[in-house]
Amino acid sequence: MSSLVAQHLKAQHDKKVLLIDLNVQYGGQEVLLGLESVRTYIDLKPVLRELDIHHIHNITAHNEASNLDVLLSPCQPEQAEELTDDLISALIRTARTHYDYVILDIPSDINDTSFTALNESTEIYYILTPDSLSLRSYRHAMNLFERLNLERFENVHILLNQEHDKSELTNKDISNLIDRKIAGNFHSDYLKLQPYINLGEPVFTSEKKAKFKLAKDVSGFVKRQLLTAKKEGDDSCLGFKKQPIRVEYQTGKTSIFVRIRWNDGFVIIKIV
Repeated sequence: MSSLVAQHLKAQHDKKVLLIDLNVQYGGQEVLLGLESVRTYIDLKPVLRELDIHHIHNITAHNEASNLDVLLSPCQPEQAEELTDDLISALIRTARTHYDYVILDIPSDINDTSFTALNESTEIYYILTPDSLSLRSYRHAMNLFERLNLERFENVHILLNQEHDKSELTNKDISNLIDRKIAGNFHSDYLKLQPYINLGEPVFTSEKKAKFKLAKDVSGFVKRQLLTAKKEGDDSCLGFKKQPIRVEYQTGKTSIFVRIRWNDGFVIIKIV
């Protein structure tokens, strides 16, 4: 989801967008976007104290089809320990001074990386799927957010992913069960999405508009939620996160799209 939103903002609306893959151990964005780069944000450690946007541009991978800038993860488990909280914070804060949107793809477990990324955010878009396991995880996550002073009701927005006409739980059912309005809906459309994933090609480019259901959902979400907020004067950093299969959670203080260990879910967070 983080990749789709980033692609759409850049390719269809010509916004300055940076997608940061914070899945340090295994990555994934390089596969989705067909990127090859030997440089990652770990290379910024030696210049941490004087980090500026030029250092970030020097290690940024670029997807030509969507014109999207991406900071790749090292994809090597042994390098995960090299990523410090200070580097993550400095990277996000420096990037948001140059880009209209900074989108973070956050790992599926709670660790220093994901916690720090969430603490750099202001708005959270939490993704649910229409099933009881997802709802259970949501309740645990909200309890954790509250204990860590991260759950600010007005800053947590709910998105419903993998929606299907045959789902037993409807949008209205989910909204009633969690007592919150659903801010965005995304259809289950894997068969249409699969070729893009396998070929490492972006769904959205400046030359074409994808017309399958999920692509239209992403387009509508970006226009309603992100571009509207931007017009009102918000700087945005977005991060994605999935919903936990076991009881592990995530937190936030700025705006990003994030992924925790969930069945299906993500969080969007805005940076101010």
